[in-house]
Amino acid sequence: MEEFIARTITDCLSSEPYHDLVVPKPDLNLVEARIQAFDASQLHSLTDRQKMAIRTALSQRVMILGGYAGSGKTTCLRGICDLAESFGRALHLMALSGRAAQRMAVATGRPARTIAGFLQSMVRPDAETLPPGAMVIVDEASMLDLPTLWRILKVLGDANLMLVGDPAQLPPIGFGLTFHVLYQTERIPHVVLDRVLRQSDASGIPSVAEAVRLGNPPTLATYEGIRPGVSFIPTAPEDAIGLISAIGRDLRSCGADPRDTRIIAPVKAGPAGIEAINRHFHELRRRAKDGALFPGRSDIAEGDPIIWTRNDWDRDLMNGSMGRVQSVIDGIAHVTLDGKPFELDAADAGNLDPAYAISVHKAQGSQWRRVIIPVFPSRLLDRTLIYTAITRATDQVIMLGDRCALAGAIANMPASTARSVGLHERLQRAQGFSACADYVPEAMEAKNE
Repeated sequence: MEEFIARTITDCLSSEPYHDLVVPKPDLNLVEARIQAFDASQLHSLTDRQKMAIRTALSQRVMILGGYAGSGKTTCLRGICDLAESFGRALHLMALSGRAAQRMAVATGRPARTIAGFLQSMVRPDAETLPPGAMVIVDEASMLDLPTLWRILKVLGDANLMLVGDPAQLPPIGFGLTFHVLYQTERIPHVVLDRVLRQSDASGIPSVAEAVRLGNPPTLATYEGIRPGVSFIPTAPEDAIGLISAIGRDLRSCGADPRDTRIIAPVKAGPAGIEAINRHFHELRRRAKDGALFPGRSDIAEGDPIIWTRNDWDRDLMNGSMGRVQSVIDGIAHVTLDGKPFELDAADAGNLDPAYAISVHKAQGSQWRRVIIPVFPSRLLDRTLIYTAITRATDQVIMLGDRCALAGAIANMPASTARSVGLHERLQRAQGFSACADYVPEAMEAKNE
């Protein structure tokens, strides 16, 4: 698979993204004029790197769009789609999860689907090949494992490929490492958006996120209620849930909207894990409200936040969609998911989880004003989990737990760097690529500087 990816990427780099009469190469002056027109239509002016990304996407068959969390990748992607369509380029937008594909569709104003859905459509008996000049754009590409990228390239044909992601965020769950290696391969055209726009500099989140990304444990402030930035409260695992409850009460007393706050936990099990947190707050709500249970569930009731766990395209329900149970009447649960109303019954009981707390993987790609993150020793805890979790907040991050576990996870190299990966070596051999000898985040940062 690595050998095929290396050969295919090499072939793409030596060929044109346009195909004469099918998709003629546009005039460069016209490209610039349309970039300026798109810029003028935005609430905030494009950065120079965002403009460079749009130019690069239109002029290369393979491109990497890298960017830190909140750096404006979504706006950049919308500009690329607008200009590509204006020049007659077909678009195929996709992401690994249904929720990420749904967010991609909302952000760009164009249809997007899961990678699995795209690949399935390409192997049907009546499937058509991708037309020359088409653009295949994959979001959240840091989570692309080796077989998934291999399958995408197997059907790419004469189309173009653009991978969008943040190499500091979560790596693939499956085997291999792809985006991270391609991101560091010198000959592959790439643009890195390194100016964080989602959070203001005053919030302190960007500086802490940068320290985590570089492996430098930051000095964190003491929690003092609603205040921009990142704070830490030391506590034992058995006291974590009580502390989270106290924080929640304090935030509400200061006027914070509970809907703007999310608990993001690195692990499911344990006294401070996702399951224990969800069980605790469900029982609190049941004692206070005694709401009816969701049909077929003993851990979800009226008023509980919920998360949908599978893709159901017929009902427009995506894996990772979040909402709340509004009421349960005569065996029918009336819920909202991603702001839309649905009626669910016992047949749907296995497709839901309570969502007072969610995993970092489920949170990737979403954002809230405030996040609360319990941090305790775990083999799963590493720099990418912490970075992804804290960058889900726009205003405030409240961390609690074991300070030594936090510092150690940040200082140690991400677990993904220990994977047995040969893609960089195969890229080096393919037409004399200049690629990094190893996947090392510090080298990536030095290159950006």
